[in-house]
Amino acid sequence: MQQAAIFTYWFALALYTAATVLYAYFFWAKRKKYAAFATYTTVAGFAMHTASIGLRWAEKGSFPFEGVYESLTLAAWALVLVYFVVEYLAGVRVLGVLLIPAAIVMMIIAFLNVDAPTEEVIEVLDNWRVGIHVVIIQLGNAGFAVGAAASGVYLLQEAQLKRHTTNVLFRRLPPLASTDRLARRVIALALPRGRFLPPPLPPAPPFVPGTPAMMT
Repeated sequence: MQQAAIFTYWFALALYTAATVLYAYFFWAKRKKYAAFATYTTVAGFAMHTASIGLRWAEKGSFPFEGVYESLTLAAWALVLVYFVVEYLAGVRVLGVLLIPAAIVMMIIAFLNVDAPTEEVIEVLDNWRVGIHVVIIQLGNAGFAVGAAASGVYLLQEAQLKRHTTNVLFRRLPPLASTDRLARRVIALALPRGRFLPPPLPPAPPFVPGTPAMMT
């Protein structure tokens, strides 16, 4: 089971790398066939990525969100998922040049810490409610990352317009208004993630005189 999880993990990483090259070709050449190939390759990588997380889950018997490896793996998964939604709804594929490599970096750092020791999770946190909460938080963080990338592209375009100078890079970016609208909407959708709070911890037992106090 563990070997299968590692294999699918590296397969996903290889597909994401290939997708990054295709997104770069699309950005430079502006040919739609490169964009389509990049999307299909990213979808395949995302499927392998999801399979790796599922195999890890089956191996542990609990949702994998402990430690650096599992946290960064889940963060990369959420980033690719949110990017997919943005690409489908807004049709902005240029951000794939920035966001897919970001997911690759997170996965590499995660794998370098795959054997790092993790603290044992207390029983009250080892349930499906906390798993849902963690996924929602990661999706919110991914939304902020997409919004940050779109904001960076917007600032780059605005600076060139103020200087009344444009170059090849500017002409390959989406319209300024579209970038601004995308950044505002993604960040606005990511903000409510704080409403999804984890289940409260059980109250501490009352102190009974004559018994040793519990350390908290």
